[in-house]
Amino acid sequence: MTSNSKPRPTGNRRPHRVPAQHWPDIKAAIATLKALLEPHLPVVDPKRRRTMPKMGAEGRAFARKCAAYGRTHPQFLPAVIDIDEFDRDLQDVKDLEGVAELLEQLHYLVTGAALHYRAQVMTKSHSFYGSVQGATRLGIPHSQPIRDDLGRHILGGQPRKRRSSDQDGSL
Repeated sequence: MTSNSKPRPTGNRRPHRVPAQHWPDIKAAIATLKALLEPHLPVVDPKRRRTMPKMGAEGRAFARKCAAYGRTHPQFLPAVIDIDEFDRDLQDVKDLEGVAELLEQLHYLVTGAALHYRAQVMTKSHSFYGSVQGATRLGIPHSQPIRDDLGRHILGGQPRKRRSSDQDGSL
């Protein structure tokens, strides 16, 4: 390692935040991917997805073999199959699966990071709420309206039930 290089993160440790100035470029890059791909991709609705034949690893190997035999033994090709189109379809599968794999890896990283930050935010929020609840029990001014408002949010919009100790100011 040279004196100018920074140590690389290891294991689960990474720099903590995407710099704010990167977000516009990140969103633009994703928009570019969408703009490049979308006009060339068929739209497949959920109902059609359920009824379409599926292709796993064995299916890919089978399809490649069929295309190879179709090239070497065209006498067996049904008239409705264009072997060049068949080869283009196989290449499309390979290309799209490669992109899908990269997007899945990115999706996994992004959703994992979002989960991490959501957990941090909720931990800090609950800690703040607990502090406000303690302040309310001690009768500190301005704490009760904050506790009541936050209580409505944390309880899904339901008003917080008041305990008898909250009403008479006793602990």
